[in-house]
Amino acid sequence: LLTKRRNRDTVQFIPVAPTVLPNTPKVLGNYGIEFDHPGINLSALLNAQYIGRRWTQDWANMHPNPTYGTYLNYGGFTVVDFSLNKRLWDFGEKGGYLYLRVDVNNLFDQDYGFILDYPMPGRNFYVGIGYTF
Repeated sequence: LLTKRRNRDTVQFIPVAPTVLPNTPKVLGNYGIEFDHPGINLSALLNAQYIGRRWTQDWANMHPNPTYGTYLNYGGFTVVDFSLNKRLWDFGEKGGYLYLRVDVNNLFDQDYGFILDYPMPGRNFYVGIGYTF
């Protein structure tokens, strides 16, 4: 919970909420669950990030746009990410190991944006092989 978000900048002024910073949510949250199984060299992380509602200015150039230039109470979304790490080969006393990593970002394909009319990516995948020494 952000308790200090007073606006002392006269340029960034929201008429409906003059003491609130634009594009700054009052509530942010990050939570998740981690799984680790050393016996099979597998670890996983399911992580969620919540961004609360905030005031943002509508600059969409679509005509007619009755809210152009006005502040709107926008947002309030949760994005969930998942990652999996599997150790493939341990080099023993020489040190280091080879591992496979799989990430799924925006797991539930949430339609969201931090700023109005600037959408963030949908579900995307990352697969990689790494070496730690």
